[in-house]
Amino acid sequence: MINRRNFVVSAFNLALCKTAAGGLLASRKTVRPSAPPELLAMLAAAKNNPTGDLPRLLLADWLENHGQCERATFVRMQLELARLPRGERGTEHYRQLDAVETSLELRCRDSWLASLPDSLRHAVSFMRGLVQLTLHGAEELEIVASTDVWPWVQWVWVEREPWEPTPLDLAFVRKVQASPLLADVRQLAWAFCHMDDNGAAVVAQSPQLTGLWQLELNGNIIGPRGAAALAASPYLGGLHELDFSCNGVGDEGAVALATSPLLRRLVRLCLTDNQIGDKGAAALTASPHFVNLAVLEVPNNEIGPNCMAALTSFAHRRGVEVWVGDWYGDDVTKLVK
Repeated sequence: MINRRNFVVSAFNLALCKTAAGGLLASRKTVRPSAPPELLAMLAAAKNNPTGDLPRLLLADWLENHGQCERATFVRMQLELARLPRGERGTEHYRQLDAVETSLELRCRDSWLASLPDSLRHAVSFMRGLVQLTLHGAEELEIVASTDVWPWVQWVWVEREPWEPTPLDLAFVRKVQASPLLADVRQLAWAFCHMDDNGAAVVAQSPQLTGLWQLELNGNIIGPRGAAALAASPYLGGLHELDFSCNGVGDEGAVALATSPLLRRLVRLCLTDNQIGDKGAAALTASPHFVNLAVLEVPNNEIGPNCMAALTSFAHRRGVEVWVGDWYGDDVTKLVK
């Protein structure tokens, strides 16, 4: 059994060490958090364990013990809702939890985001008790980092505005990726913004991403070259989840990902709709590096029946949850583990 007090003390000491070393809670000119050091430490522990409930439950305990009962309840409600299987959504239990969560957010949102300019409050949503930001540039990142909302930020979604059917401007990508503030982010999304191979290469060359846990690049125009750049990045070795769905990496890109020793920590790899054929699928099933892989998503590709059999064998042999079929036609299938 995990001792909650020891966990809090360990998280606190770890975060203080990282502060001294210039890590996750490093002081920067733009960052002026007013929260107590113990709270900052627990937020850091929660961000460093994006799928774990314990650090967030400890956070809720701390909030309740320090007079922030509504936020504590909100964190617990979001965690409980996130744990419910999809089949239970729509049940009376789900509706009750959802009603409490929604009511708390409506009542408390303005006070929780009081340090943010009104123009940026719409950019905040809450996930598992922490904050997701939807931003349109490095300038907005700097503004949020100057407030006490920043220590709560786990996920940054960079949005293109206005959206255009042309490759995403490289200068824009470089400016965002050059921000040292990304070192505090554990989940980053450049999704549905028409990023091409050159943009993916810029992401791959960003030393600020060494602590990144999840990268979402779905819905872009990234091809084999961009996939190879990301697979060879020395800064993405900490990735647990990589979403490449709806791009065009093809067999060449799939081979680059499968043969990269830098992606050994991957738990989930999504390659839905990427023009991958038998060669790419065979490389994925034969990879010696996917030692931690638990979920592989390859629907809407060009995989033949022989290689489909290999995927089934891979699912059984390695205990990997493999998804195939037609995602758009709602005919996706999980191969039996």
